[in-house]
Amino acid sequence: MQFLGRRAWFLKTPLLMAFMTGAPVVPCFVERIGPARFRVRPGTPIVVSRERPRDEAIDAAAQDFADQLSARVRASPHYWYQFYRYWDAQR
Repeated sequence: MQFLGRRAWFLKTPLLMAFMTGAPVVPCFVERIGPARFRVRPGTPIVVSRERPRDEAIDAAAQDFADQLSARVRASPHYWYQFYRYWDAQR
C-alpha cells in the first residue's frame, strides 16, 4: 500500500475477515480535545468487495484504509502516534 507517499505494509487479517463475512470495516480516529478528553471520529466504512478476486479486493480495501489514515495524519499530524514502525519494520 502507499501510505504518506511511501510503500508500507498493513495487516490484511481484518480485511480478510470482512471479505469472508461481508461486514464492513469502519476506521476510527481518536483525537485529544482537552485534558483527559477525547473525540472518536469514524471514517468512511470500507466494504471489501466479494465480486472481485479475494486478494485484489483486500488490496483495494487496504489502500482505502491507508488513504483515510493518510488524510487524517495530514490534517492533524499532532494527533498521530505511531505504535507500529511502518517503514523500519519493512526493511
